[in-house]
Amino acid sequence: GNGPQHGGMPRLTQPTFLHLPWPVWGLVPAVLAVPALLMRFWPQSGVRWDALDFVLMALLLGGALAAVGAAWPRLGRGRARAGAILAVLLGFGMAWADLAVGLVGAPGGPWNLVLLALSLLALVGTGVGRAHPRVLARALAGIAGVQAVLAALALAAGAAHVREALFLLLLAAGWALAGRWLRPVRARTP
Repeated sequence: GNGPQHGGMPRLTQPTFLHLPWPVWGLVPAVLAVPALLMRFWPQSGVRWDALDFVLMALLLGGALAAVGAAWPRLGRGRARAGAILAVLLGFGMAWADLAVGLVGAPGGPWNLVLLALSLLALVGTGVGRAHPRVLARALAGIAGVQAVLAALALAAGAAHVREALFLLLLAAGWALAGRWLRPVRARTP
């Protein structure tokens, strides 16, 4: 025949890179096109990116997709995949916000550099560790704890406003939830 059959029809497969179909990787240039088009055709939008901004965003997007793709085959279905995707989204979002405006004060400050390192650690750990769910769950719980402590310290030191500290605690809760979803489900005994 023409390969694996499904319902009498040949099964079509897409070429993949890191377990993600090629069209998913098309998100990187599509997302990068948005600020380029805004700057070109709607200058009053206030978007002002230079070449470094585009390179950093391409690296962040590519890194997030690579982390998901590397983790995907080891995670089974359901909660574990949702936990890994949540961790990647949190890592991407925190890194992006930290680089763009800073999560505590101005971008590039010492608190923001620590938070940036924390978010990049989660992204890299998800992909490089190939998401062994138990190990990743522990790492995300640790990241949640460290981020909660950083929020309290930044608030106590006067580096963060209350709303910034609360936002960091909300993100820490997201890390904890992602880790919880990655823990193996234990069978219940009657």
